[in-house]
Amino acid sequence: DDEMIEFSSLTARALDYQGENLNGKVIFLSEMAGISEEVEYTIRICMSEQRLQRGHVIKNEYSGDMESVSRPIEVKSVFAITTTRSKSDLNNENATRLFELYADESQRQTRRVIEYIKFSQSRDYKIAEPERKRKIEVLRAAQRLLEPVDISIPYAGVLSFPDQTTRNRRDMGRFLNFLKVICFLRQRQKTIKSDQVGKFI
Repeated sequence: DDEMIEFSSLTARALDYQGENLNGKVIFLSEMAGISEEVEYTIRICMSEQRLQRGHVIKNEYSGDMESVSRPIEVKSVFAITTTRSKSDLNNENATRLFELYADESQRQTRRVIEYIKFSQSRDYKIAEPERKRKIEVLRAAQRLLEPVDISIPYAGVLSFPDQTTRNRRDMGRFLNFLKVICFLRQRQKTIKSDQVGKFI
C-alpha cells in the first residue's frame, strides 16, 4: 500500500505537482475510459522520458498581472501504471508502452466467479479471512525485501526480434524491460556480481 497511489480520475495537470511522490510508485487508475487524451499524453511522456517538464505562465508577485514568462516545471517520474478498460481499443501510442492482459471471458471462468461470490457469503469464508490477510502480508513483505539493482541481459545481443515496422523499435525495449522485471522479482535467487561500474545481476 505504501508504494501505490490510487486515482479514480486525473485532470490534465494533476501529475505536474506530484514532485518526487511518483518516484518508484505504482499508479492505479480505476478506469482508463474516463481519462482525457491530454492525460494519456502526459502519462506517455512520463513513461518514455522518466520526467515531466513544462513551461507555464506565471503571475507577477507585485502587480498580480499574468506575465508571458515561461518557467519550466520538472518532475522526476519513474513509475509504473496499472489501469483497466472494458474495450480493447487501446491507443496505439499507449500500446507501445504498456502490456495488455485480457480477462478470461469463458463460461468456465464465469462459473468460477459465481461460485466464489456465493462462497463469499458463507461462514467458512469469514473464518478463513485471517489466513487470507496473512498471505497478503507475506506477499507485501516479500516485495519490501526487493532492492534497487542494476540488471544486465548478457544474451540481448543474440535475441531475434521482428523489424518490419518502426513500432518494433519501441517494442524491443519493452520486451527487454519485461525480462528485467522478471529478473528483478527473482533477485534473491540470483548471484550479485560486480565490475568496475558497480554491482549487478
